[in-house]
Amino acid sequence: MTRRSFHFIWTAIGTVIVVVAFTYWTYQASPPRLEVRGLRVDDFEGLPSVIIDFSTDKYGIVFKLFDEEGHLMDVATPAQGASRVALSLVGLKPYTVITESKTYVIRAFYRDCELFSRTITVKGASMRVRPLGCTVESTASGLKLESLIIEVENTGDVPLYAFDVRPVIPDLVPLLKTYINLEVRIDGEKPLVSLAGEMPIIRVRPGERKELMIDLLNVTVERPEVSVEVGIGGLKGSFKLCLEACLKPQ
Repeated sequence: MTRRSFHFIWTAIGTVIVVVAFTYWTYQASPPRLEVRGLRVDDFEGLPSVIIDFSTDKYGIVFKLFDEEGHLMDVATPAQGASRVALSLVGLKPYTVITESKTYVIRAFYRDCELFSRTITVKGASMRVRPLGCTVESTASGLKLESLIIEVENTGDVPLYAFDVRPVIPDLVPLLKTYINLEVRIDGEKPLVSLAGEMPIIRVRPGERKELMIDLLNVTVERPEVSVEVGIGGLKGSFKLCLEACLKPQ
């Protein structure tokens, strides 16, 4: 093989390398195709979030969520092959109940290029409550209301959370806080309450209904019908309750 042949071969190889490198650089530098197929608000790992369904031909896209004042609330970079991403509406504040209208801006970037922008507004959570049952015992001093079973319906457009998180070891109560966003008033009086069962955190998605069992402490009334007001995360609902229908058999 002559020197001219070697020169020709190395020139060809060099040309191929340059073309491949240029093509790769051009591909990397060009913005990807991004199609946002759906937006919805739902719970994601305890955070009220906007869920984004999308498709793209290239990854490295960064999704950001800003509040109406321009503060960054959350940021996410989907992994290779992902088609869904979640952005928290409340930052790093799990089980927050949004009770008022809020506006957000979703933006997607590839490097310095903005690919997508959308403004969304949520009205907040709202609820309806209705009684499903109760436990009542007749005592010498009156009717003792021991527990309530209620149905909570989320009529809003963001998740609603009811929680009652207490220290596992009672001796640590002075060191650990109890977090509860539930309160009950019986004829205006506010007793101590707790969520019954082994699930201290209950999620109620928009349009969903959930049953809550509430244990009450030291609630004794003389009248057979009482007014009950239930508060969850700043939201309130009320109903009348006939205690005689819930009396334990003697």
